[in-house]
Amino acid sequence: MNKQPSLWNRPSPRHGQGLDLDRDLGALRGGEAFPPGFDPRAIAARARRRRRSIKGAAAVCLAAFLVLVGAGVHNPADYSAPVGAVALFELPDGTQVALDSGASLSWSETATERRVVLHEGGAVFETAPGDSRPFLVETEKITAQPIGTIFGVSAVEGPWLSIVEQGRVIVSDKDGADAVTLGPGKAAVIAPDSTGLRAVDADPARVLAWRDGYIDFENANLTEVVETLDRYYPGQLILLDMDRSHRTFDGAVAIDDFDAALATVALATGMEIILEMPFFVILR
Repeated sequence: MNKQPSLWNRPSPRHGQGLDLDRDLGALRGGEAFPPGFDPRAIAARARRRRRSIKGAAAVCLAAFLVLVGAGVHNPADYSAPVGAVALFELPDGTQVALDSGASLSWSETATERRVVLHEGGAVFETAPGDSRPFLVETEKITAQPIGTIFGVSAVEGPWLSIVEQGRVIVSDKDGADAVTLGPGKAAVIAPDSTGLRAVDADPARVLAWRDGYIDFENANLTEVVETLDRYYPGQLILLDMDRSHRTFDGAVAIDDFDAALATVALATGMEIILEMPFFVILR
């Protein structure tokens, strides 16, 4: 019997380990990950030089913030990923989990079930074989119950709630009044009239590209692009000129080099970086 693909066998997105960005990003978007003649590394290097003078101040600000509020903040999560990085974990039952930037979850188990609460962000699960107890993943909106599968769940406001790469997943709303069963290449969404859940076609390789260290945008409007990049930036991105929000970006960027990702989008869409401060960037 052939062994199923494992999340652990995927190339690490951290600091480009195991990645050839020119090759891999080009292949991901048919060779069009970057505009012709564009060198994202050169622009990223210039951006890093501009930021070098404020990095010390940024570190001081962050340290002061953690000292002031750290003692009073309680994070209920058992597993979490830092902003700007993807983290891999193995749950106590052997289930493998990839957490997207800023995502967090809690784990519990009893003799009759295994349960994950996804507090925020996105996650991909490869459920452990040989455990007959139901495996449940909860967010504020849904509960997903996989049946021997690799699947994603999102607690982020967006177009999809759960997506399946292998196997099947039963997705129900929080009241249990509505449910859909997803197979490979299907995602659960809320119907446009908000009457309930429905299944739609989706591409897991593109939607879940973040677990391989990429964000893959497909003709996404600029507002959506900035909101997505904001999840990978340890601060806040603000887009001022909403007249540009109708512009779209089609391409893939690497999440381990935020400067290069932002520069790529800016060049392709005409967006400008008008102000950079510690943990704060204004765009138009």
